[in-house]
Amino acid sequence: MNRIIAGICAGIGYLTFFSSVFAQGSLIPPGAPEPTMKTLGQIEPRVAIANAGYHITNEGSFYLTTNLVVASGQVGISIEASNVSLDLGGFTIRGGANSLQGIALVGPINHVKVQNGTITGTSMGVDAGSATHLKIDRLQAVQCRAGGLLLGNEAVAADCLANSNTGPGIRAGTESQLQNCQANANSQNGIEAGAFSVAVNCTANKNAANGLAAGDECKLAGITANENLQAGITTGKGCNITDASASGNNGNGISGGVVILMTRCAANFNRASGLTCGSGGSIVDSAASGNNFVGIGGQERCQIVNCKADGNAGGGISVLTSSTVRDCNAQGNLFDGITATDECSILRNRCNRNTRLTAAAGIHVSGSGNIIEENSCFSNDRGLGIDNGGNFVAKNTCSNNTLNFYINGDQTMGPIVTTIDPSEPVHLLSNFTF
Repeated sequence: MNRIIAGICAGIGYLTFFSSVFAQGSLIPPGAPEPTMKTLGQIEPRVAIANAGYHITNEGSFYLTTNLVVASGQVGISIEASNVSLDLGGFTIRGGANSLQGIALVGPINHVKVQNGTITGTSMGVDAGSATHLKIDRLQAVQCRAGGLLLGNEAVAADCLANSNTGPGIRAGTESQLQNCQANANSQNGIEAGAFSVAVNCTANKNAANGLAAGDECKLAGITANENLQAGITTGKGCNITDASASGNNGNGISGGVVILMTRCAANFNRASGLTCGSGGSIVDSAASGNNFVGIGGQERCQIVNCKADGNAGGGISVLTSSTVRDCNAQGNLFDGITATDECSILRNRCNRNTRLTAAAGIHVSGSGNIIEENSCFSNDRGLGIDNGGNFVAKNTCSNNTLNFYINGDQTMGPIVTTIDPSEPVHLLSNFTF
């Protein structure tokens, strides 16, 4: 009997354990199933624009679904809020007769982005002069009647184009950035960059004014400006210009303001001067050839270093008071190879074949207080020409010139040596001719 009772108890314990392991869930049915498909707003959260005359009054993202035609007296798209993104989707905003702006940013709004499309035939492509922190990307403004792309301060323009507009091509305010932009055949300046701006790898050709005009303290790199009716590139004070080229312009090739630094630049066949800088400026590792005026010109306190001036009609290199011309090459110019006034240092330059006008000198100094040392002048009309006394002249070599040394006034000058006698010592400051 006891064994029977123990067996029954053990069986009850086993069933209790088994049922707890395999217990069923709640018999109350669950709620409605969650949706598995995304809403249209989740798929395309942006707002579509299909007609011209559209006003964006709230922040958000917008896009075109088709080309737009802007009627007379109408703005294509008016952006009236900050924090807006507008994607033209590769479409065109086309202005009809007497249409207003293609895209207008109204008031002092900020942080707007416009990208990827073309605006043509409107009064102005993008009118955003009062906005800040605008970014435009892959935008084209072509044949607009009052200008291409007008941007406010702290703007960014990348891979944009402004061609054949009546007015400026691209105009950006202070502290802006322009990269890989083109502005060609506009009726005013091709590109205008406000003070403290940066322009990199931009092109401005065949504009009716300057190719690129930059304000003070700008940085320009990789700029090409050809065949403009004024200067190729012109800047304000304190700018840094590197790897730029300007050819065939009616004005100067590259014209920098005071205390600028110009490095690895080239200016060829311009109808005025090639490369110029204001007082205190420097031009380094650069070349100017075939220009109608002087090849490289500097005002007071300039430095022209390791440059080449070849075949310029108004002379090779010209500087004013307290300047330095060092390690340069001036060849085949129609006037003097190097010209300086007072208190300049003319050091280790090579000046050849500056002969096509009477009295053209390899080096011509018109004032006093100059140091003229270790230069070589070959096959010029005059080798070294000094108009007034009071200069230091040493270690120069002049040969095969019509007149090797043309010296007026009293100079502190090493002797001119025509032959060397091995048995006699040569003065350390001697000038040589042969």
